[in-house]
Amino acid sequence: MKTILVPTDFSENAYKALEYASYLASQIGAKIVVLNSYQIPSGTSNVMINFADILEKDSKEDLAKLLDKLKNIEDFKGVEYIPFSCYGFLTQTIEIASKNHSIDLIVMGTTGASNIKNKIFGSNTLATIKVVDYPIVVVPQETQFSAWKNVILASNEDDSILAVAQKLNDIVGLENVNMDIVSVVPKNEQKADHATLILGLDGYNAQYSFHTEENDSVVEGVLNYTENHASNIIVLHKKSYSFLEGLMHSSVTKKLAMHSKKPLLII
Repeated sequence: MKTILVPTDFSENAYKALEYASYLASQIGAKIVVLNSYQIPSGTSNVMINFADILEKDSKEDLAKLLDKLKNIEDFKGVEYIPFSCYGFLTQTIEIASKNHSIDLIVMGTTGASNIKNKIFGSNTLATIKVVDYPIVVVPQETQFSAWKNVILASNEDDSILAVAQKLNDIVGLENVNMDIVSVVPKNEQKADHATLILGLDGYNAQYSFHTEENDSVVEGVLNYTENHASNIIVLHKKSYSFLEGLMHSSVTKKLAMHSKKPLLII
């Protein structure tokens, strides 16, 4: 059975991500580890030596209430939830949780209690993408779950595309998936020859097609493509991290916000 990790700070956005993960888990037969990490506020007096115990107790109680709520939702009746309360920074606690539960996928909301305005990624999510070596689904607040039947895979590198296809196959299987493989190239540049890539993809029995966007900006090219083509999720390869950092630029962020109902899978 696959295992999905969902960090929560009990915010509305975190709950949206947990709902999304629950639908995905019910579809692929996965269990969900719900992680809440907590820390002692800086400057806390040593006299309050039991403060960590209080935080742990509150964390466990809040997790229990949250899971009770989810277990009463009809669509999630078959999903197994495992609460995991852990002291430390989020990225540290994710590693601890993964060692205890063999995590296959992380699902996170775009912003949490930090309430970062006008950003597509919250600071916690971006930090996790940078340092954690697991596939991560980033769920915008307005996202409604839909099965991963139409996937936009953005990459200019054949090796990256094959690596992403392998991981997608591990997570949901590719038998009934249609992949639009989008390469962004500068105007008047020769299109790539994907002959070797085709041989690798044919082994997955997936439906796929190659598309080229002419644009001097990889980010703009991908966004232009998503404007005109339906998809359930946009898939990016972590190796192309300059693309992810480009999303944080203010002008690009505003454009991507127009499509915030589409989750991103970063592999």
